[in-house]
Amino acid sequence: MIEKSRTYEDIFNHRGSLYDRAMQGSPKARQLEFEYLFSAHPLKSGDTVLDIPAGGGYLQAFCPEGVTVKGLEISDGFHGEPSVVSAFGDWKVGKFSRGVCLAASHHMEDKPKFLKKLSEHVAPGGLIHLADVVSGSKESVFLDGFIGQFNQTGHQGMFLMDNAEEIAEQAGLTLVRNEVMDASWRFDSLPETLGFATLLFGVTGCPQDRLMQMMTTLLGMHPQGDKWIVPWHLRYLDFKVSG
Repeated sequence: MIEKSRTYEDIFNHRGSLYDRAMQGSPKARQLEFEYLFSAHPLKSGDTVLDIPAGGGYLQAFCPEGVTVKGLEISDGFHGEPSVVSAFGDWKVGKFSRGVCLAASHHMEDKPKFLKKLSEHVAPGGLIHLADVVSGSKESVFLDGFIGQFNQTGHQGMFLMDNAEEIAEQAGLTLVRNEVMDASWRFDSLPETLGFATLLFGVTGCPQDRLMQMMTTLLGMHPQGDKWIVPWHLRYLDFKVSG
C-alpha cells in the first residue's frame, strides 16, 4: 500500500499515468469543464495561454483557432509533455495573455501563493482562470469520502470556499468572475463512464458495481438519450492582473 499523501506532486507521481489514460480514452467527456473556463471572457485569435498544472496537455483541443497553449506540469507522473517544473521555481516561459489552473487547486494549500506565482507570467491586464470543486458540494463528498477510501493516495481536498475576494486580495489580483457552473461529463456508454472514473480517480481496486452505485447515489449519474451523464459542478473564478 502506498502511503497516503496530500500534495499534487505526490498524488500524480503515483497515478498521473492512469489519469492520462482516462483523458486520452475519452477526450471529450469533460468538454464543458474546459470550455467554461473562458465563457465569461472568451479567447480570441492571438491569445496565448499558460496552463499549469496541465496534466497530459488537454486544453489546446478546446481552444479556438489562433490560440496557443503552453502547458507546464508540477508532477512527472504524466510522463513526456508538458514540461515539468517546480511549483514555485523558475518556469522560464515568459509572459502570456491568460493563465489557467483547472481542477488542481484543491491539492494546493496556499492558493494565493500559487496564483501570485502564475500572475508573474501573465501580462498586465491579462486574466487568470481558476476552476475547481466547491467546498461542501456533493462532488467534494464523493472525492473525499468514497474516492479517498479506494485509491492509493487517498483524497483530502482543499476545495474552493466562498472566499474568492480574500484569495484575490492575498494574491494581488482583482476578482472579475465568481460563479458555479454545471460542467457535467458526457459519455457514450455506461462501461466507458465507469472505465473513465476508474482511471481518472485511480480506484482500480474498486468493484464496478460499487463504483456505479456510488456515482449514481452521490453524484446523480444517469442515462440521457443515448448518453450517460455524470453531473459535475465547479466554481469558476477569473482574476485580472493589474497593470
